Amino acid sequence: MEHFTSKCAGWVARTVILFVSLKAMAADYQSTIDALTRGLPIDVSEFIVRRVDCNHWAGEEPYDDERAKDIRDAMAKLGCQTIGQDDSALRRVYAGNAKVLKALDDAQKLSF
Repeated sequence: MEHFTSKCAGWVARTVILFVSLKAMAADYQSTIDALTRGLPIDVSEFIVRRVDCNHWAGEEPYDDERAKDIRDAMAKLGCQTIGQDDSALRRVYAGNAKVLKALDDAQKLSF
C-alpha cells in the first residue's frame, strides 16, 4: 500500500505542477496580447490575436492523424490560409501608423 500511496502522491504533484504551468502560460499569453494590442484599432487587435493563434497552430506537431486533423481544423477556423494577405491589407490601411506596423511586426514573430 505504501508504494501505491507514494505513486499516487507523485501523480498528484505532477498534475498540480502541470495545472499551475498551464495557468501561468495562459496568463502570460493574455498579458502579452493585452500589451501588444493596447490602444490599437479593433480590426488590428483582432488580427493580432488571430495571427498569434495561427502561429501557434502552425508550430504544432501532427504526431498522429487525429492531431493533424485538429491542427488543420483549427487553422481553417482561424482563416490562417489568408493571414499573409490580411497582414498586407492592414499594412496598406495603416501605412502611416508606426504603432500599428510595429505591433504587426511583433505579432508575426509571436507564438505560444
